[in-house]
Amino acid sequence: MLARILENWLDNVGERGGYEIPFAQALVARGHRILFRSTHGQLEQGKDIITIDKAGHYHGYQLKAGDLTLKAWRDIRGEVEELIGLPLQHPDIPAGVAFTGHLVTSGLLKDPARKTIQDWKETWHQQGHSPLELTDKDALLRMFLDTHGEVLLSTPTDLERFLRLFLADKKDVLAKDDFAAFVESSLPFDTTDLKRSEIKRALASAAILASYILQGYQSAKNHHAVAEGWLMVFAYLLALLEDFPLYLKWCRPTLDICISAWETASEDLIREALASPRWVAGDFVPDYAVQGWRTTVVLSQMCSFALYRRLKGAPLAEEGEILVRVLKDLRHASFWGEGAGPLFYSMVLFLWLHGQEESACQWSGQMAKLIADVSGRRQTGPGMLDPYIDVRELLGVVHLGEPPSRDTFRGRSFFLPVLVEFVARRGRKRMLSSIWYDVCEVDRVEFTVDRKQDFYRWRAKTGSLDTRRWPHPQLWHDLVATAGADVPKDMLLTRDFLPLLMPFLTLYPHRFTACMARLVEQSV
Repeated sequence: MLARILENWLDNVGERGGYEIPFAQALVARGHRILFRSTHGQLEQGKDIITIDKAGHYHGYQLKAGDLTLKAWRDIRGEVEELIGLPLQHPDIPAGVAFTGHLVTSGLLKDPARKTIQDWKETWHQQGHSPLELTDKDALLRMFLDTHGEVLLSTPTDLERFLRLFLADKKDVLAKDDFAAFVESSLPFDTTDLKRSEIKRALASAAILASYILQGYQSAKNHHAVAEGWLMVFAYLLALLEDFPLYLKWCRPTLDICISAWETASEDLIREALASPRWVAGDFVPDYAVQGWRTTVVLSQMCSFALYRRLKGAPLAEEGEILVRVLKDLRHASFWGEGAGPLFYSMVLFLWLHGQEESACQWSGQMAKLIADVSGRRQTGPGMLDPYIDVRELLGVVHLGEPPSRDTFRGRSFFLPVLVEFVARRGRKRMLSSIWYDVCEVDRVEFTVDRKQDFYRWRAKTGSLDTRRWPHPQLWHDLVATAGADVPKDMLLTRDFLPLLMPFLTLYPHRFTACMARLVEQSV
């Protein structure tokens, strides 16, 4: 069944970028180290991917989509000549080193093109150029299936979930519950004695399976879904590595490919968003229901990615444009519930970093007052929706009058402590004093996982819910001291991948706490 699914997937990738990531992951699973991978379809000296294998030999790959006919060969022959005729150029590769060129296509090698290419490559090799190997759809299928082995999609539930995701409307939001469950089921979380080679193969295999689903969103230019998907895959791979931290060094290539895919999707979204004066999709009237949600999501994605790039030491050239859009469109964003908390926080932090402290504090104070007014113990409504409410459920609650699937959220808040501490760190005592009576009507609540591994899971298996009331009286210097306390970096995400913490929290709003907010601010 998996072989038939993969064959259908290869037949419909449409462009070489549709299978580049799973192909790179399969190379990693075979012991290759990725030295270069092109982005946005740009060839570098005729090469999409450059690797070095376990034996120390270098390889250059050029990827194509569709059947390789005689006409197609004539169209790409010049690029293939660059592939094997031009030397490898990379800081980590010695000048003039020998390498093998690979022409890879997702389709079949058709006659008479096969004989023409065979004769051509033998002639070029005799002239002293690098050898050329051909890989077509049949070889790709064998390569992917060898990477997976026989253990994946082994239950009817796994197969049903995969098919549901594979066939989903790719212009819709990513079904994160289903996608997370699928990625989790493809990783050996219940095995405690995995070898390094088994871990590497498992991570690469899970990433390849995920890419079969995400490629459809990529083809539909649903950049937000692609970015969310790859960040979630990265999170689940880290979850497994939390139990095997010593293997991180050898698994970095697989993680780096996931990060690169997330970066590409995020950059595409930002480029498209900045080029559009209004973020409206389809007809205005039916789109109105989700316009506020979309504004929140797009602004947050731009801000969190800009923060990520700052922490990586490569600030975005478009930061000024992003600031203009935040100042202009933040008033149109929807604060639908506590699930929007980290998204708004990324915007507030972005404003603060760009000298807009007054605006950042005003927005924080307004959101704190809103939560206190809606979720106070004396209120009669259900309270502010908690961060576990899915966007589909959210739209049903807000626009269709459907009851939320959970009981009342009144009298408690996950996000309110984040806002209170943000304002306290800026010394805004008067602002907090003016709303403190209302704030004290809402208990601060925080969920803590029992195992580090569960922090990355969409649904943690075990943990504790800590609910506390605010101190009476609350001493100002105690609040400021708490808001400025150091936070230990005791997970792989916070220790080795700290720049990704804010993007992760916007994807996982139920993992956003005052401590996580402190750690983000301390890092920037």
